[in-house]
Formats: sequence, structure tokens, C-alpha cells
Amino acid sequence: SLGHLHMKTPGPCEYGSIDLVMQLTQTTLRAKSIRGEHFDMIQPVPIKLTIEYRGLEDRNVVSVQMEAEQMKLSLAPQALQILLATPTGLMGVMYVAEPPGAGP
Repeated sequence: SLGHLHMKTPGPCEYGSIDLVMQLTQTTLRAKSIRGEHFDMIQPVPIKLTIEYRGLEDRNVVSVQMEAEQMKLSLAPQALQILLATPTGLMGVMYVAEPPGAGP
């Protein structure tokens, strides 16, 4: 859950040079078991994201800075299993398969 989302730029900016500040309040990490049970794994915490985007002629550059106050992790055994499986799940989503016929 992103909680409450507030986005603003520190001032006027062009599309090729964007500075963005996002303050997320009441941010939690929630998991759901295969039985439909919900687990809050991180207690609500405010997070501040500072994002800088620069569109250059030969490339685009994005810089992200995250600031978070104290985080408390509270895990039931089921939530721990879900948390440990998270990196594998993310890799499955982020992995880009080669198109058919591509390769050596």
C-alpha cells in the first residue's frame, strides 16, 4: 500500500529536467497467503522519495533517493515465508525473455 501519495516538484520544470519529491505516509508492506489471509509485514512508516530525471540527447538519467524513518518488521511464520519468496517473485516479473529466434 502506498498510503497517502503527495507529489510535487520543487518549482517549475521542463519535461527533460524533472525534479520530483514524493512523500508517502502510512506506507506498509502487506502480503496475502494462498488461504486469503492478510499480513502487514512493515508497520506504517513515512517514506520520502526524491527523483531526478534528466533527458539528454544520447541517454536518459534517473536518480532516486529514499529516506525512511525507523521501520519495524513484524512477521508471522506465514509472512516470513512470503517475504523470503519475494526476491524470486520480483525476478520472475523483471526478467525479460528473449524473443523467439533471437540468440546465437
